Amino acid sequence: MPHLDTYLEHNLRPLARCLDIAEQYGLELAIETIPCISSDPLSNVRRACKHDARSRIALDSEFLAIHDQLDDVFAASWLWQTGLVRYVHLKDYDGTPFSEGGRRYVHLGEGQIDLGASCVNCESLVSIAV
Repeated sequence: MPHLDTYLEHNLRPLARCLDIAEQYGLELAIETIPCISSDPLSNVRRACKHDARSRIALDSEFLAIHDQLDDVFAASWLWQTGLVRYVHLKDYDGTPFSEGGRRYVHLGEGQIDLGASCVNCESLVSIAV
């Protein structure tokens, strides 16, 4: 999964068509902040939003933590003032999301993320966006 941003321009090509199809069925797509190797999650979702202004975002707390972007997400006014965030995928992070056995998941409160502070920051930003 983390290598996908290597081909981001290629992957963005069908975005408009995907958004068109979703709209036909009354759905809204959200592009998730996934792990990256060529860039970082916030830069990549911003590129998607610039590619098609209908793009919306799903923030993933674990994947943002991998890239040390949890605080950055709250400082990114472009996310909140224009209402781009549609979903927040809350997961904790202990520094090892992948192991030789595959994907690892950490339950809330069992990792390193200060979820209390993140939720307070998120709550204040949501009230700004409304």
